[in-house]
Amino acid sequence: MLIAACQEGSFSFDNHEMVNEAFQGTLTISLGAIRPNVGTLAPGPLASTQSPLYDKLRAFQDQYDKLSLEIDSIDDIWNLEKPDPFPDVVELVPYQVRWVADGELEELEYVFQTHTWSGAYGDLIERMKVGGDTWLLPLKAEPLIMFYDEVIFDELHLMHPHEDWTWDELLSASSQLSEHGYDTIMPDSFDGIEPMIRGFGGHITSPDGTMFSGYLDSEETITAFDRYLTFYRSLQHGESTRFDRAALGISWPSQIHKLIHENPSIRFARMPIFPDGERHNTMFATGLALSSLSNKQTAAIALMSEIIERDDQEAIRFSNYVTLISREPKYRDEPPERMQELLDVMEQETAIASPSPFQLTTHVRHYYGALEHYPGTFTNLFPKFIGQESSETMLRELADFIDVHFTEQRGNWNGR
Repeated sequence: MLIAACQEGSFSFDNHEMVNEAFQGTLTISLGAIRPNVGTLAPGPLASTQSPLYDKLRAFQDQYDKLSLEIDSIDDIWNLEKPDPFPDVVELVPYQVRWVADGELEELEYVFQTHTWSGAYGDLIERMKVGGDTWLLPLKAEPLIMFYDEVIFDELHLMHPHEDWTWDELLSASSQLSEHGYDTIMPDSFDGIEPMIRGFGGHITSPDGTMFSGYLDSEETITAFDRYLTFYRSLQHGESTRFDRAALGISWPSQIHKLIHENPSIRFARMPIFPDGERHNTMFATGLALSSLSNKQTAAIALMSEIIERDDQEAIRFSNYVTLISREPKYRDEPPERMQELLDVMEQETAIASPSPFQLTTHVRHYYGALEHYPGTFTNLFPKFIGQESSETMLRELADFIDVHFTEQRGNWNGR
């Protein structure tokens, strides 16, 4: 019935009795909230919340006036052992589907097949599959990007980053910038350093994402990790790097709004080509999942289809923009001069990025995912590596801990 109802990538119903039955009552939705800045996409009054996502929710509500949308925060799910009833539609990250979900979700391959996504958005769906199955329609995506100050690069006669820019060229530019008192900003969290680890020959997880031991603590990963730490230590000069001196860097876009807003000479570029000859990236990514027990599946699928753009490129753009303004509302309120350029680069990097293996929730702000919930052991873990001569011991302990912790998460929605 659901497949037959879908025509040319959108839902339309000729049977008014079916419409009346399927699109009345209450449809529950749980969306990720960012703490402490919960103003933009956090659940609130549907009539007043400003965002493209809520515009789509309002449009859907207007179309089916006998159906009430009840919007909750994902925090409400995170703080419960298991929601009862489970939301009809819920925003999740891929690793929640892999490690936490236990029979609550409906497989969505039939929804994917009845739409026209075959390009960039279709590829994103593929990279967010779990166990080879489609459980999520991607909603948010934030990859790492590279940025640089074009005025400073010109003053120092440095070649601007370009399509074939390599890691060695980044190292060379960073060294010359340092000689003139400028900083290079690099990631300092496990999510952020994943592209470098892979580019240096290491692995965070097994190819199917199910194991850390034997990968995160392998000799190749230890060597890659120590290689990155050596470079990162060289940036410190006895003090922390400062964004007000930043002329080059790799960062999450949501973390550099202030820099972009205050310095119009900042430009954006793709990630460099790493020593293995490839370009790597990671991303914070979420998607919309459907409850397997929902008695509103027809309406829920129609809502999910309403949110996702029909055109592949527009769907990716929507995903990137919604992520930016949810993680940093100033991108909506104070868009930078080169906002379009930023979204262009994010779109290119989203095409190669893989979901972060450490995310077990949609709302952790500091990118440590599951590790964020163990403050005595793993919060601010990366700085502890800086003080170690070698990362071997800590990586082995971390791999063992994660393999135990993650496998205990099945059905445990509060993450404890």
